[in-house]
Amino acid sequence: MPLPGVSVAVKGTSVGTITDVTGHYTLEIPESSSMLTYSFVGMLTQEVPLSSE
Repeated sequence: MPLPGVSVAVKGTSVGTITDVTGHYTLEIPESSSMLTYSFVGMLTQEVPLSSE
């Protein structure tokens, strides 16, 4: 089930965005970044490692 309004950020930077009504987002990730953080009101924040695959 999609979650609109989830904050998505590149850890350690000021780069981030929010998911749209379908739960999708677009983000330009700096080359040296290795982790994304996802947060939503009432939910635990999750960190997800980036993969080059």
